[in-house]
Amino acid sequence: MIKPFSVRYGHVDVREHVQLNDLNSDTRMALWNCLYLFLWTNNRQTATATKCAQSVWIYYLNQPADNIPRYESGYKSDKTLLTAIRDYIYGEAWYLVYDLIEFIIERTNSYINLSKHLNSIFKKHGVGYTIINGCITPISNDNEIESVQNAVDNGTDSSRSHFERALQLMTDREQPDYRNSIKESISAIESLCRKITGNDKGTLGACLKAIEEKGYI
Repeated sequence: MIKPFSVRYGHVDVREHVQLNDLNSDTRMALWNCLYLFLWTNNRQTATATKCAQSVWIYYLNQPADNIPRYESGYKSDKTLLTAIRDYIYGEAWYLVYDLIEFIIERTNSYINLSKHLNSIFKKHGVGYTIINGCITPISNDNEIESVQNAVDNGTDSSRSHFERALQLMTDREQPDYRNSIKESISAIESLCRKITGNDKGTLGACLKAIEEKGYI
């Protein structure tokens, strides 16, 4: 996506344009519009979208199950389940909004790729994060992000589970565990190397040597 005119021609400092520890009102509205249009007004997913909204009320907002607002209404002034979620996105701290987005993605990724649409919004509005495998992750650079996503998408079952765990450890906003994230990443690489060499019990060093001898690297 092309950078905005104001950024391309120096009218807005790129460092100021990037949102790291906040979310401006335009971005919050864009995130809500994305969820509303692609999830909650998607006629092909009415039942599952309703269930997701109810899960937000009960399990994320920790509200009583016997007091769920109506899912939708023809009266704009009515307090509905969707307006409660919208108000949360508009009004809560930026990191709580990200928590909510991850919660929603986890419950919808089997039938809709919200991450693709949300990442487009992040990029357009200069958000300093991206969504990888359902986790909102700080951006380092586009090449590293693409590499991590490809590893998760295209690895073996064993390596994929290690990469997913590494990503979870690295992106824990309360207590990131970089040491064990690195260990999980190494285990993922070891699993891939074993797959390539056909040596299910080989060490990483031995497998890398075998791969090198075969001319793969």
